[in-house]
Amino acid sequence: MFKAEKILCPVDFSERSFKALNVASDLAVHFACDLYLVHVVQELPTFAAATHAGVGFGMDQYRKHYTEQSEDAMRKAIEKHVSGEIKVRHAIRHGDPAREILAEASERKVDFVVIASHG
Repeated sequence: MFKAEKILCPVDFSERSFKALNVASDLAVHFACDLYLVHVVQELPTFAAATHAGVGFGMDQYRKHYTEQSEDAMRKAIEKHVSGEIKVRHAIRHGDPAREILAEASERKVDFVVIASHG
């Protein structure tokens, strides 16, 4: 029989990712395993970061701003969607979402990934 010890669920704070998070939380309870969450802040070119966030907003400020926002959103998502019975950890990463999700899965040595489909 399959026994999971670690599950990873990427979260982009959309309703679909919250549905995946609910499933991942239920599976973590079922398997009595750890749940890892990851959110990826997509890197933008320096000029785009400044334009996106406002004049005078450099890349460091862009990363800090969106990391802080993501941390706050992740805490709220955990409170709302994750069972208190399980151990949950989260990470905020920066870069290409697909690459960073796979890197997180590899680094954490997760057994499987629960991911939302936007198609």
